[in-house]
Amino acid sequence: PLSDFTSNAPKQRNTINNLFGLIYTSKPLSGNWLQKLEDQINLNLDIYQIDGRHYAGNAEKNLDPSIFTQPGIQTIEISSEDYLGVFTPILLKRKLQGYLFVSTPKSTLTDQFSQIVLTFLLIGILMIVVTFPFMIFFSGYFTKPIEVLQEGAEQLAEGKTAVHIDIRRKDEIGKLGQSFIKMRDAINAKIEDLRVVN
Repeated sequence: PLSDFTSNAPKQRNTINNLFGLIYTSKPLSGNWLQKLEDQINLNLDIYQIDGRHYAGNAEKNLDPSIFTQPGIQTIEISSEDYLGVFTPILLKRKLQGYLFVSTPKSTLTDQFSQIVLTFLLIGILMIVVTFPFMIFFSGYFTKPIEVLQEGAEQLAEGKTAVHIDIRRKDEIGKLGQSFIKMRDAINAKIEDLRVVN
């Protein structure tokens, strides 16, 4: 399979170039085997001669040879549809024999991109719907005891030393509640000591 070639990209390129070079020079290609290869890799394959004449594949359109030397992805109109692809040289014994154009219709890429965007959008909406109840629960779980502590601190600041705080948790917020109760009790003890002294 093609995945076996990924570990050694230069070797892959040479193997493919030599394969197409041998086929290219030995006899005219039948569209049957090329079509089977296209179906397996889900890409369009066209072979061009050095002078730009179409040799094999579905395009059946001659090209200006200068396009072969342009780097990067090329856009070519074939049968009134734009195709995006790249040209790779076909070599046989280090001699240029032609070019392989590996392409896919632009519309296919647009459709696939739209499908990917829609999938991510649906996943995002689903994540919000699923996590919203948990967010509400956990926000109350953390904010409710802090609101109770704040209310108690305000009452204590107003001089109401009989403030009752009921926080029965074993985490940091529970420890803060216990510290608040100890502070309240210490304040009440100091007030009682002052009353005894006076």
